[in-house]
Amino acid sequence: MKRFLIILLVAVIAFGGIITYAVTQKSPVPAESGEISGSEAAENTDIAESAESETLFDYNALYRTHEPEETVMTVNGEDISWDEYFQNLSQCMQEAEYYGMTDLSAAVSEGEETTWDEYIRLNAEEYVKNMYAVTGYCSKNGIELTDEIRQSIDETLAAYTASVCGEGATEEDLAKFLKEQRYVTLDTFKKLVDAQYLVQNILTLAYGENCEKITDEQAVSYLEENGYLNANHILLLTMDMTTREELDETMRQEKEAQAKELSEQLKAAEGDNEKLLALFEELKEQYDEDSGKATNPHGYTFKEGVMVKEFEESAKALEEYAISDPVKSTYGYHVIMRLPLDPDALIAGSSSATGRMMCASKEISDRIQEEFDNSEVRYS
Repeated sequence: MKRFLIILLVAVIAFGGIITYAVTQKSPVPAESGEISGSEAAENTDIAESAESETLFDYNALYRTHEPEETVMTVNGEDISWDEYFQNLSQCMQEAEYYGMTDLSAAVSEGEETTWDEYIRLNAEEYVKNMYAVTGYCSKNGIELTDEIRQSIDETLAAYTASVCGEGATEEDLAKFLKEQRYVTLDTFKKLVDAQYLVQNILTLAYGENCEKITDEQAVSYLEENGYLNANHILLLTMDMTTREELDETMRQEKEAQAKELSEQLKAAEGDNEKLLALFEELKEQYDEDSGKATNPHGYTFKEGVMVKEFEESAKALEEYAISDPVKSTYGYHVIMRLPLDPDALIAGSSSATGRMMCASKEISDRIQEEFDNSEVRYS
């Protein structure tokens, strides 16, 4: 499996909940079973809360079986203390309970050989490896938290201290609370918080605020390889978008005739890209009835399955800066202009991701996946 594909899941569950509830995570020993899907990830925010009310395990007793600073494993030669490992182990145990585990020796599901004990140990190890794949990659590439981010961490820790220990509480008060209530030392807690912020900010730290370190060529290549298209259109609706009912035949014919006229006007400007773009913008402003025009004024960057089928197929068949005949969909008539891929255009269906950002995300994912795959784990 592509283990780094669950990095963000790990970040949210294992790191992201640190400041919110308990600093608990999972347990060790690899195998390809026991993956957590995206749909399951959405449910995991309730795991720690439900586990606190009823639990099969005595976490307090388990935590005290080793000294917090005792080394229990190494990842690429770096010592992992019991204190740190326990956060992964306990989160895995809570997840297992959440998903119905009542017997550690029982199979995770019918027909599987993997037991809950193996599942817990496997996932705890993978959580640890994921974290050290991120921190290891960052260390090798000189990626560090900025002073601004560290200030944000300090403010978050101060707010957390006040929320769990009361106003005016000290760092010593927080350390006591963490040890007694969350089974974690302050040093480990801070280490995990730093990791949380590193994961949250890794793209901008590695590639810049808007991933500008990714070149136009890299971003466009990524979009091409992943089947993205870029197209703009003028939509003349034949549907009442409030009632979702079709307009009457007279109105439909009027829209069709208007679409043909617009298409002919634009086709007459083909060959002069500057003139065509200016005319298209003018006509779009005047006639376009697409409700998405405000957020996507320059069109859509999309891949198969995102836009209506008729729009996708027509855009794909066009050359760049070519104009379509009117294309009928369930919404109405589209006059489409195929455009070159723009690395900084928003991806359709996303509120903020651009092709440049997606390229950066893929690149860093691949590199950290490599760190993960090459990790060497030893147990003490």
